[in-house]
Amino acid sequence: MIIEERVQYAKKIINNRIYKEKNFEKIYPFTTENLNGYMSKYDFNGKSVLTVGSSCDQIFNAHMMGAKRIVCFDINPLCEDYFNLKKSAFLSLDYEEFVMFFCNYIISYFKENKYVFNENTFHKVMTYLNDDSYYFWMSLFNTFDGLKIRKKLFSDDEEKLKVLKRANFYMNRDNYYEMKNKVESLYPTFINCDLRNLSNTINEEFDYIMLSNIACFIQKMYDNPLEDFRNDIIKIMKLLNRNGVLFLAYLYDMRDGTVVNPIWDLIYHLDKVFEVFKNENISYEKFIGIKGLIRDEEKFTDMVLTLRK
Repeated sequence: MIIEERVQYAKKIINNRIYKEKNFEKIYPFTTENLNGYMSKYDFNGKSVLTVGSSCDQIFNAHMMGAKRIVCFDINPLCEDYFNLKKSAFLSLDYEEFVMFFCNYIISYFKENKYVFNENTFHKVMTYLNDDSYYFWMSLFNTFDGLKIRKKLFSDDEEKLKVLKRANFYMNRDNYYEMKNKVESLYPTFINCDLRNLSNTINEEFDYIMLSNIACFIQKMYDNPLEDFRNDIIKIMKLLNRNGVLFLAYLYDMRDGTVVNPIWDLIYHLDKVFEVFKNENISYEKFIGIKGLIRDEEKFTDMVLTLRK
């Protein structure tokens, strides 16, 4: 989408004029994954990364860990504008200002931050925005109250600050200032496309490919979900360098002995998944999960499925 189309698209979302079945239109304010839990197990220094956009936290964390090249794909056309807003905030705000501007749940899930997307803070951030994103965010802030933008344009699927600090490298205060010093050199490439078109859109190779929790939606994406998903993944695997890793799916609240409910997303049925991917080098990493971070108990784990070339 060109910039004016993105502005009008965002305004329709804020005004509730986008059909709800388009579940990709909302922007995620932050990751809903424990990125620190699994990314810290890998060496990103000097590596190339292809990642889904979403909250853009995969981008910032990979850059902070030393990634040299980052390409972001996402079906949401507003992803790049949100990246530019966050990057500009790093450049213009101190840690406390950043937290107050972006975080909805600073203390608890039951008390929302009334200063989120505060207009005075936004005017500090906007001086670092590039032309298109400057026009995009200025158009929204000139039309709507900041609280309304944050409430309507963004998903309400957000953890409180205590959890974000542990799940996200840069949300720790000291790490934030490290990111602040590094972020000016961060210029990822953005591609607005669907997972199903990814292998036809990109023609370079990467050390890591990160698909987040896209696999949770394969029943909506395909007629034969696991088989068709595997066929697309085999094509995407061709974008991996030798010894590269594809993070196939992030699974929440998966522990030893977890009994999978029949109504759960198909990707959680590991017996079926491992059978379909039996000819690929499929494995998993297990680590303290989001529920574990909330409860401060390591027994609550999440899992990420991996494929290796």
